[in-house]
Amino acid sequence: MYVPIHSLTKSDICSVLSIAFPQDGGEKRKTYLDRHNNRRLMLLLLNQLIQTPRNERLIKLINDCHPTIQWPNVRKTIIYLRNQTEPYQRQYSPGHIGAYWELRVPMKLTVLNRSRSLINKYCPKGFLPSQLKIYWNYHQIESLTTCNFYNTVADTRARHTLLTWPVNKRKNQGTIDYLTMAIDSALLNVPKGKQAIVLDFADERIPGGNFLEGVYMQEQAILHHSTGYRALLDFKYKMMGSGYFIPEFGVLYVKNVQFFRPTGLLTRFADLIVAACYDLTGARGLYRLPSPHDEADIRSRTFRKFRAIIASAVTNSEKDGSDTYLLLGPIGTGAFNNSMEMIASLFAEVLNNSLMNSDGPIRYAFDKIWFVSPANLDVFKKTFEAY
Repeated sequence: MYVPIHSLTKSDICSVLSIAFPQDGGEKRKTYLDRHNNRRLMLLLLNQLIQTPRNERLIKLINDCHPTIQWPNVRKTIIYLRNQTEPYQRQYSPGHIGAYWELRVPMKLTVLNRSRSLINKYCPKGFLPSQLKIYWNYHQIESLTTCNFYNTVADTRARHTLLTWPVNKRKNQGTIDYLTMAIDSALLNVPKGKQAIVLDFADERIPGGNFLEGVYMQEQAILHHSTGYRALLDFKYKMMGSGYFIPEFGVLYVKNVQFFRPTGLLTRFADLIVAACYDLTGARGLYRLPSPHDEADIRSRTFRKFRAIIASAVTNSEKDGSDTYLLLGPIGTGAFNNSMEMIASLFAEVLNNSLMNSDGPIRYAFDKIWFVSPANLDVFKKTFEAY
């Protein structure tokens, strides 16, 4: 897995350490983090970081956040966890199945079998490394054109696009509209020949959230009608050592996901921004939660996520973005209990201000921006009209 060492901040390192060495919750918290191999992944990542050449800055950040790490014990724990069958897999089959078990275990739900059938038909070998991007934070994205350190496999084309069509020269319509419908239906309204970039309201701990359990929310609506689930599993097995995470202040980005009509016919290709808000109920999630009573902390940390969301879309727009439709929505306002007003306000703040060295509001880097949800979007409309 490519790690942008030059862009990692103390906050990023502390995020990793909070999963690798949970301080609260005791063995119950460890069991929770081991269910989807999250803790193992972070221990592997830390072990990789300390072996990286010229890592003095990283070592200092790690020691600042957690000065008492016993590295021999870390390696022993990694070996132990590697020899365990993923607990989540044991929920579906007692025997060890191995990589991509999610596509092989028997399922009773027709919609899951249909989705897996489409994946096997149209994407049997999965996604290429050039289609799968991990952006840890906004700084990693912003520095693509100014830093010699970047993921040459995944971001060479994006870097070329940014240099050829600089963000401060992009003067598009940036029109904002509100569509009260499901995300898969909204995609059908994107004109042929236009690029679509879709925000996936994801689960930071597990590919697809409760996809295998038959839950049907925004992320599952995307995955039931696309090859997106295979992309998330490719992050897990090709890049993350059979673990999974979405960086606390970043996103996963997937190029050219195939979407289908209910009949199974190919509708179009679209990019996915895979991002997660904090679960303020405390029921799910990987990272230390902001205090539910500290609105400033919640807002500040979520704002950092949103800057990365929009920057990833700018970076991966085709050419100058004049044919790009960006489909957003009320992420985190359902089961995760984030305020609709806060989410709308943060999107308005990010889109109506400069980003990525833009000359004016970053919304004009796109042709159209749609906020999409089956729920009422009046809060978003009023917020943007008042901004």
